[in-house]
Amino acid sequence: MDKQYVTIEEVSRIELLNLMNEAFSDYVLNFRWNLESLERDLIENGISAKDSAILRISGENVGFFLVSLKGNICRIGLMGMIKKFRGSGYGLEMLDKIVEGCKWKNVNKVILEVPEMDHSSRRFYERYGFRVKRDLVSFYKSLNSNEDIDISLEPLPLKEVQDIAIEASGKYHRKHNWYNDPKTLSHLKFNNFSGILKNDKLLGYCVWSYKDEYVYVMDFGPTAESNYQEIVEYLERSFNGTYEKLLIPWVCEDDVLFSILPPRGYNKLATQKEMELRLTH
Repeated sequence: MDKQYVTIEEVSRIELLNLMNEAFSDYVLNFRWNLESLERDLIENGISAKDSAILRISGENVGFFLVSLKGNICRIGLMGMIKKFRGSGYGLEMLDKIVEGCKWKNVNKVILEVPEMDHSSRRFYERYGFRVKRDLVSFYKSLNSNEDIDISLEPLPLKEVQDIAIEASGKYHRKHNWYNDPKTLSHLKFNNFSGILKNDKLLGYCVWSYKDEYVYVMDFGPTAESNYQEIVEYLERSFNGTYEKLLIPWVCEDDVLFSILPPRGYNKLATQKEMELRLTH
C-alpha cells in the first residue's frame, strides 16, 4: 500500500478544501469551509504550509493536519481523517509525523484545542499523551439599542495597537490564547484594528469583526489612562445600537478577563479544552 505525506504547499486549495469538508462532515460542530473562509482560517491561525500535510494512501487523500509554529511551541490548528479510515491507526501516525517535525525544530510543546463536548477526540489525544491544561471559554452578551455618542471607534495602526497590547499584557499579567498574543496580532488582518475613544480621548484598543447582528472581539485592552473594568464597559457602549450581541471568544480561565466578564452579565457560549504535549529531546 503506497503511503505518502504531501505538504499543503504542493496541493491546490480546492483539493485541501474538499478533504477538510469530507473529514468534518459528521463532526460534533458544524464545520464547513468555502475557499474564502479556508484562506482566512489559514492566515488567522498562522498555518505553516511547509509543515502541514495531507496523507495519501494509494493515491487517495485520507487525512490532513494543519500546524502553526511560534517560538518553541507548535499548535495543531486542525487535524482530520475521512470516516472510512478512522480507527486504522493513521491518526496516531499523523501525530507521530507532527512530533517528528517538531523535534527537528527544537519545539518542546505541542498544543491544540478540543470542544468540551467532543469526548472522543479528547480520549484520542489523551491516548497519545496530551493532557488538558486549561479551559478556553467564549462569552457573549446582549447589547442594548441605545447608541452612545460619547464613545467611538477609530482606525488605529497595527503597531500602535500592539504597543498598547504589550503594555497592558505586562501590567495585568494577561494569559493569552493563540490568537491574541500581542506580538502576532498581525495574523488577524481580516479584522478591524480600532482605538476606543471617549470624548476623543484614546482609552484602549480592540480587534474586531462582525457578521450579521453579531460583533466578534478577538482582543481588547486599556491604555494607561484606563483599566480593564472600564474598557469592557466602553467596548459595550461603542457597539450599542449597531449590533445585537457581543462575542468574546476563547478567554483563558487563568486570564484577568475571565473574572471580569461574568459579573458584567456575560454568559458562557462554549468551552474548549486546551491540551498540551510536552516533548523531550
